[in-house]
Amino acid sequence: MTIIVSMAVNRLTKNTSTLEPLKLIDERMKQDVCGIVYSLISVPTSVFQQQWDYWFNTKKQTLEDDLVAWQVQQKNEFDVWQAEQEQEFLTWFESIKDILSGDVAANLATRIANLENGLTNHIADVSHVNGLKL
Repeated sequence: MTIIVSMAVNRLTKNTSTLEPLKLIDERMKQDVCGIVYSLISVPTSVFQQQWDYWFNTKKQTLEDDLVAWQVQQKNEFDVWQAEQEQEFLTWFESIKDILSGDVAANLATRIANLENGLTNHIADVSHVNGLKL
Protein backbone atom coordinates (compact mmCIF):
# COMPACT_ATOMS: atom_id res chain seq x y z
CA MET A 1 0.00 0.00 0.00
CA THR A 2 1.39 3.36 -1.02
CA ILE A 3 0.40 6.51 0.82
CA ILE A 4 1.18 9.85 -0.73
CA VAL A 5 1.21 12.80 1.63
CA SER A 6 1.29 16.32 0.25
CA MET A 7 2.85 19.01 2.41
CA ALA A 8 2.71 21.87 -0.07
CA VAL A 9 2.23 22.78 -3.71
CA ASN A 10 4.31 25.43 -5.43
CA ARG A 11 2.97 26.91 -8.65
CA LEU A 12 5.88 27.48 -11.02
CA THR A 13 5.96 30.05 -13.78
CA LYS A 14 7.85 29.10 -16.91
CA ASN A 15 11.09 30.91 -17.71
CA THR A 16 11.74 31.88 -14.10
CA SER A 17 14.62 30.92 -11.86
CA THR A 18 13.11 31.82 -8.49
CA LEU A 19 10.27 30.53 -6.35
CA GLU A 20 7.64 33.05 -5.32
CA PRO A 21 6.43 32.66 -1.72
CA LEU A 22 2.92 33.83 -2.63
CA LYS A 23 2.56 30.90 -5.04
CA LEU A 24 3.35 28.34 -2.31
CA ILE A 25 0.18 26.62 -1.10
CA ASP A 26 0.42 24.96 2.31
CA GLU A 27 -1.45 21.65 2.27
CA ARG A 28 -0.54 20.41 5.74
CA MET A 29 -3.99 21.30 7.07
CA LYS A 30 -5.94 19.70 4.21
CA GLN A 31 -7.23 16.51 5.69
CA ASP A 32 -7.70 14.76 2.34
CA VAL A 33 -4.02 15.15 1.25
CA CYS A 34 -2.05 15.43 4.50
CA GLY A 35 -3.73 16.59 7.68
CA ILE A 36 -1.97 16.85 10.99
CA VAL A 37 -3.16 13.40 12.02
CA TYR A 38 -4.06 10.74 9.52
CA SER A 39 -4.77 7.38 11.05
CA LEU A 40 -7.67 5.36 12.31
CA ILE A 41 -8.57 8.32 14.50
CA SER A 42 -9.16 11.29 12.26
CA VAL A 43 -8.90 14.89 13.48
CA PRO A 44 -10.77 17.43 11.31
CA THR A 45 -8.16 20.03 10.47
CA SER A 46 -10.65 22.40 8.86
CA VAL A 47 -11.58 23.74 12.32
CA PHE A 48 -7.92 24.53 13.03
CA GLN A 49 -7.63 26.23 9.66
CA GLN A 50 -10.74 28.33 10.28
CA GLN A 51 -9.42 29.43 13.68
CA TRP A 52 -6.04 30.27 12.19
CA ASP A 53 -7.59 32.21 9.31
CA TYR A 54 -9.80 34.17 11.72
CA TRP A 55 -6.84 35.03 13.99
CA PHE A 56 -4.59 35.89 11.07
CA ASN A 57 -7.13 38.12 9.31
CA THR A 58 -7.97 39.90 12.58
CA LYS A 59 -4.27 40.50 13.30
CA LYS A 60 -3.62 41.57 9.71
CA GLN A 61 -6.49 44.09 9.80
CA THR A 62 -5.28 45.49 13.14
CA LEU A 63 -1.75 45.91 11.78
CA GLU A 64 -3.03 47.52 8.58
CA ASP A 65 -5.19 49.93 10.60
CA ASP A 66 -2.22 50.77 12.84
CA LEU A 67 -0.03 51.38 9.79
CA VAL A 68 -2.58 53.70 8.19
CA ALA A 69 -2.99 55.62 11.47
CA TRP A 70 0.81 55.93 11.80
CA GLN A 71 1.12 57.16 8.20
CA VAL A 72 -1.56 59.80 8.81
CA GLN A 73 0.18 60.89 12.01
CA GLN A 74 3.56 61.11 10.25
CA LYS A 75 2.05 63.14 7.40
CA ASN A 76 0.39 65.54 9.84
CA GLU A 77 3.61 65.97 11.82
CA PHE A 78 5.54 66.54 8.59
CA ASP A 79 3.01 69.11 7.39
CA VAL A 80 3.33 71.00 10.70
CA TRP A 81 7.15 70.83 10.53
CA GLN A 82 7.14 71.97 6.91
CA ALA A 83 4.88 74.94 7.72
CA GLU A 84 7.18 75.93 10.61
CA GLN A 85 10.25 75.70 8.37
CA GLU A 86 8.56 77.76 5.68
CA GLN A 87 7.61 80.43 8.23
CA GLU A 88 11.16 80.50 9.63
CA PHE A 89 12.52 80.90 6.11
CA LEU A 90 10.11 83.74 5.31
CA THR A 91 11.01 85.48 8.59
CA TRP A 92 14.72 85.11 7.85
CA PHE A 93 14.25 86.30 4.28
CA GLU A 94 12.35 89.39 5.48
CA SER A 95 15.25 90.15 7.83
CA ILE A 96 17.82 90.12 5.01
CA LYS A 97 15.67 91.58 2.24
CA ASP A 98 16.89 95.14 2.89
CA ILE A 99 20.50 93.95 2.82
CA LEU A 100 19.99 92.53 -0.65
CA SER A 101 18.51 95.67 -2.15
CA GLY A 102 20.35 98.66 -3.52
CA ASP A 103 24.12 98.54 -3.19
CA VAL A 104 24.48 94.98 -1.86
CA ALA A 105 28.26 95.15 -1.42
CA ALA A 106 28.06 98.38 0.60
CA ASN A 107 25.22 97.03 2.76
CA LEU A 108 27.16 93.83 3.52
CA ALA A 109 30.38 95.77 4.22
CA THR A 110 28.50 98.00 6.68
CA ARG A 111 27.03 95.00 8.49
CA ILE A 112 30.44 93.31 8.70
CA ALA A 113 32.00 96.49 10.08
CA ASN A 114 29.23 96.74 12.70
CA LEU A 115 29.78 93.12 13.74
CA GLU A 116 33.54 93.67 13.99
CA ASN A 117 33.02 96.79 16.14
CA GLY A 118 30.62 94.88 18.38
CA LEU A 119 33.15 92.07 18.76
CA THR A 120 35.96 94.53 19.55
CA ASN A 121 33.80 96.21 22.20
CA HIS A 122 32.87 92.84 23.71
CA ILE A 123 36.53 91.79 23.88
CA ALA A 124 37.35 95.06 25.65
CA ASP A 125 34.51 94.43 28.13
CA VAL A 126 35.71 90.93 29.08
CA SER A 127 39.48 91.42 28.84
CA HIS A 128 39.73 91.87 32.61
CA VAL A 129 38.80 88.22 33.25
CA ASN A 130 41.85 86.33 34.52
CA GLY A 131 43.32 83.77 32.18
CA LEU A 132 41.26 84.87 29.19
CA LYS A 133 43.43 84.98 26.09
CA LEU A 134 41.94 86.75 23.10
